[in-house]
Amino acid sequence: MILSLLWGGSFFFVEIALTGLPPLSIVFGRVAGAVLLLAFWLWARGIARPKGRAAWTALAIQGLLNNAVPFTLFALALGLTIDVTESRGVAG
Repeated sequence: MILSLLWGGSFFFVEIALTGLPPLSIVFGRVAGAVLLLAFWLWARGIARPKGRAAWTALAIQGLLNNAVPFTLFALALGLTIDVTESRGVAG
């Protein structure tokens, strides 16, 4: 139940945010917010950050493929859906 609220809620709030922000700004806000929350969580638990270029490169690639790219595609798709429904005169 909680997972469905979190997952569905993100689409709901992205749709609302698209009325006033461009898709890439929404994606940046989601990813930057997650970075800050995770950095605080690591700091609070006393977990050391990864060291070395290879670890950071792997994390950057994983972050792009698992978060930034899908979030961008979701926001762009929702934005196109909103544009199409508005151009047809359908509220919704």
